[in-house]
This record gives sequence, C-alpha cells and structure tokens, in this order.
Amino acid sequence: FDSARENDEAIHRVGSMADAIEERMAALRLAGKERFIERLVAAGAVHDEAEACWKLFGSVEEALPYLNTPDDGRTGYKNPWQEYYSLRYQRFYYCNDALGYNSWDMPPCMQLAEWLLDTGLYGVDVTVARDAYAALRAVTEPSWHRADALWRGIEVMSKVVGNVTGCGNSLEKYRVIKLDNAKLKEGVLSLPGAEALLQAAGFVKGQTTLSFPAPPAAQDGLAAAEHARTLRTAGLFAAKLQQLSARKGFTGGAKEVNDTAGTSFASKHSGKPGFKYQQVIIECSLCARPINDGTDRLRIKSHDTPRGEFRYECQTCPTFNLCESCWDRHTSGQGPIHER
Repeated sequence: FDSARENDEAIHRVGSMADAIEERMAALRLAGKERFIERLVAAGAVHDEAEACWKLFGSVEEALPYLNTPDDGRTGYKNPWQEYYSLRYQRFYYCNDALGYNSWDMPPCMQLAEWLLDTGLYGVDVTVARDAYAALRAVTEPSWHRADALWRGIEVMSKVVGNVTGCGNSLEKYRVIKLDNAKLKEGVLSLPGAEALLQAAGFVKGQTTLSFPAPPAAQDGLAAAEHARTLRTAGLFAAKLQQLSARKGFTGGAKEVNDTAGTSFASKHSGKPGFKYQQVIIECSLCARPINDGTDRLRIKSHDTPRGEFRYECQTCPTFNLCESCWDRHTSGQGPIHER
C-alpha cells in the first residue's frame, strides 16, 4: 500500500510540474506575442495588421516588408498601388505611380491588405486567406505563357466551386467531380496546381473523384461547425476565381489596359536603365524579369551597363521564354515546370 501511495504521489507531482511548465510556456508565448505586436506597431502597423503578422510570420523581420511605409507614395488613405490587366500579355501587373515602379508580382503590402480584407468579407482566418492566394498563384504563375488555356481552366474552376457555394452545398450533383472526365482533365487538371487548388477549396480526393463533403447531421454540433468553416473557405475561393475569370485580378479592382495597338513590342521596361535602346523586350515566362539582349552596352560602351544574356525560346510554345538563370535551373532539374 505504501508503494502504491508513493506512486500516486509521484504521478501527482509530475502532473503538477507539467501543468506549471505549460502555464509558463503559455506566459512566454503571450509575452512574445505582445513584444512582436509592439515592435510592428512601432514600425507603423495598425493593431489588426500586427495581430495578423503574428499568425503569418515567424519573425518581425519577415513581417516588415508587408507593412505600408511612409515613403511608398501614400496620400491619406489612398493606396498608391494599383492592379492592372494587360491585354497584350493577358496577365496582371502592379504599379505605384508615386514611386515610378511596376511589377508582375503583387507587392507584399497589397498582399497583406487583401488577406485582411478577405478575412473580414468571408469569415476565414488570415492564414486561410494567405493560403488561398498562394494556391491561386500556383495555378497562374506556371501558365501565363499559355493564357487561353489558363483562362478556360479558371472559368471552369470558378463554376465548379461556385456551384457548391451558390446552393450552400445543398445539391449533391455539384459535390462530385469525376477525375476521368475528358473535358475536365484537358481543361482544368492539365494546369499545374489546379487539382491542389480544388482540394484547398474543400474537395477531397478519392480514387476516381474529387468530392465536396456532404453536410453533417444537424445534431452533430462539432461537425456542423467544421463544415461551416469549410464552406466559408470554399466561398473565398469561389469569389477569387470569379474575380480572376472576370479579369478583375487578385484584388477585384484591376483596371484593363489596352496595350495591343500597333505592331511594336512596347514594354513597361522601355526606357529604364539597361533598356533605353533595346527595341524588343521580352520577359522571362517564369520569373517575369526582362531579358537584356546587350543592345545598351553595345551602344553606350560603358562598363557599368548591364551585360546581355541569352534568351531560351520553347520550340513548341514560342511565347514561352527563359532567362539564363531560369534556364540553368531548368537544365539542373530544379525547374521550371513546363510540360511541353
């Protein structure tokens, strides 16, 4: 009996120590979070931004590029960044006229602003909004060079996810996608990242299908709450796919730019350092960096002018081009993904 009593007391002491350790760890996490938020607020973030960054990033340094800064050209509450849709390239790009800067990639400060907006609009966690953006980018980025196929696939996915959310997941016929459907395989699943996007939107992969979970029994409160979260996530994906399908971009406010007039190869990089004399400027299909053909260095004959580089054009898809860096990664087996 004494031995049993001693064992019980030892177990009790171990349990008490574990509880104390857990309480201490919780206190340290809370203190770390408070310091994290304080540093971001001191750097100019509002409290909601700082709270979101605590969930999204592992350090203050990682979060700082996602904050608006005083020197980004902001006037009052007006965001200096604008999203545009290029008819020539059939893709989106981003400009800050105050800074004279543009890019194919959405700047980090716009990304965070969109994630916070989506959190409020669709009732999802900011990490879900971030992951949805990543899933959409994983579909669009490898396929800008074949825009027609990309846009057809996005339109189909928009309908597939939108059908589920539009009826509140009440109709069984919208829940199941057959993987052996020829049109679906060719139009959607052939796009890199498309199947992963549908799974991120809530579809579950089986042997021959992708299926959206059916609503649980009304009396199962926990399952009902989980289903509601899944449906909200699907609603976010449906809205974003609809925005892209309508060429309104990742923000929903992209402005269309008709840059198809004439036969010239006018580029947004024209006139910039290294590209003052180059007539035809082609961007790398993977990293979107302009490929310098060395014209400026030949004309200016200055040692600090960027050197030219080789451009690698796909023999099957002439609109797919790689710069030297991406070509080196491709030949070393590190990418890019280009099935042709």
